[in-house]
Amino acid sequence: MVIVVVMIAIAVVLTTTLHKSSGTSSSGTAGTILDPEGLVFTLGYTQFGGTSVNSSAGGTITGSFLTSNTVSLYLMTPAQFAVLVKNITIPGFEWTMGPVWSGNLSVPISAGAWEFVFDNQNRFGSTEVLISTNIVFTPTTGTAS
Repeated sequence: MVIVVVMIAIAVVLTTTLHKSSGTSSSGTAGTILDPEGLVFTLGYTQFGGTSVNSSAGGTITGSFLTSNTVSLYLMTPAQFAVLVKNITIPGFEWTMGPVWSGNLSVPISAGAWEFVFDNQNRFGSTEVLISTNIVFTPTTGTAS
């Protein structure tokens, strides 16, 4: 009986997500900081972290990161992200990169609501992600939130 309880507790820990909205970050026509330079976060095996991006116009996500193990990045619709959260599977995406150890980002996005996701599917365990330059959404025109 104890083994079952431990297995359930481990399953809950391994499927947790990190999620934030870009609406709480610095914003303006110069851009919205999604993840600030120097931020470090850890993703366990099968964990992922997402940031919401909402824009009335298209734009670009830029910045760079380093990791201690490989990760994949995705740009998803909120519906695709909801499936990822529920089923821990990638149902589809609009853009992807990885698996990679590091990256310099220049991701074009169209108007609408998006989820920018770091995903750790590396079977060798957890990975630390270091944001080496601000990851920023800069709108082409209009406003970001």
